[in-house]
Amino acid sequence: MDPGVLYLELVLRLRKLRPDLVPDYFGPDDLGSRVAEEPRLEARELLSQAGALLEHVESAALELGRRRWLSAHLQAIQTVCRWLDGEELSYGELAAGCYGVMPVRVCEERFELAHRMLDDALPGSGDLRSRYRRWVASQTVPPERLNDAVEALAGELSVRARARFCLPDDERVTFELVSGEPWLAFAGPLGAGRTLVRINRDQPIAAFRLLDIVGHEGYPGHHCEAACKAAALSTGRGWSELLAWGYCLPQAMLSEGLAELALEALLGSQVDEVGAAVLCPLGIPYDAPVAAAVRRTSEMLGAVRTNLAMMLDDDTISRRQAWDYLRTWRLEDDEYVNRALASLLNRFWKPYESCYTDGLDLCRRFVDGDPAKFQRLLSEPLIPHDLLSETAHSER
Repeated sequence: MDPGVLYLELVLRLRKLRPDLVPDYFGPDDLGSRVAEEPRLEARELLSQAGALLEHVESAALELGRRRWLSAHLQAIQTVCRWLDGEELSYGELAAGCYGVMPVRVCEERFELAHRMLDDALPGSGDLRSRYRRWVASQTVPPERLNDAVEALAGELSVRARARFCLPDDERVTFELVSGEPWLAFAGPLGAGRTLVRINRDQPIAAFRLLDIVGHEGYPGHHCEAACKAAALSTGRGWSELLAWGYCLPQAMLSEGLAELALEALLGSQVDEVGAAVLCPLGIPYDAPVAAAVRRTSEMLGAVRTNLAMMLDDDTISRRQAWDYLRTWRLEDDEYVNRALASLLNRFWKPYESCYTDGLDLCRRFVDGDPAKFQRLLSEPLIPHDLLSETAHSER
């Protein structure tokens, strides 16, 4: 049997054991139904199956890129199964075993620098936190204009993405406003080049943040990756292994990394100028110069959550200390701090935090401003090790 199908069966069995680890499956219904009818296997049994399949893949006559991709993902499943079977593995060991990248805690001096940069950029004087919140509130998209804003941004970014990158002719993304969800936005691949992006209307969204969401989830982020890989690999070459997606697999780090890099890859230094040009004619405020500074410092402060996830994992910080750490470095209100801490404490797969920060760094160094390399991220079966190797080679 094709190793891609065998891999897909294994991932579906892992999903059956822990549905929260594998949220997306858009493969054949009969395969999904067949695995669903099987008795649920425990982690130790899946570990054995992963080992046997890994041996098969490494000895099979496969293209080198496909063999590397399957091997890395099977090794990640082995790591997860060892952990599910009771082996004590730290945040770093899980991240390294599943993503191939060892996370490193960021020095707080970086956060101090971000605060100073933001203090220089924000209008007014006085307390930084208060000025930041006032500025963000001044940029909020009116609820009644949210749908128009999403459509306008998606229209502009889709035209630019199709001109800059090679996207399938039949790709389509639908944006839907929803309520009652704990997250701000979520992209759900539907298969066949289609994606449903849901945006939570319950939380106020600043104009620059809405641009981030449309780029990250849609063009040229998650949607474009799913559509390009489906066309090039799943449909184009019959690689069944791409028909499932898991938080604990190497594909997750590259997926979040390229989505975090998406607007920069598409628009370069003109990200906020484009956002303002699209939204200001709709009567939506967009302070492009300050938004650009907020964007830079928000990226620098993104590691606050990753640091905290590692500290919570190794029990070097109490819940109260964790709240204080977030409150010190993040400038949002207490409601945000409460939500962020709850997300970190309740997330079953904690190493996923590293996919954003380490994934962005990995993808940015690999792409290095070259659209052709971002296209490779969208279309090729790359793994973190590939990016690390090519970047190291180019830097020699």
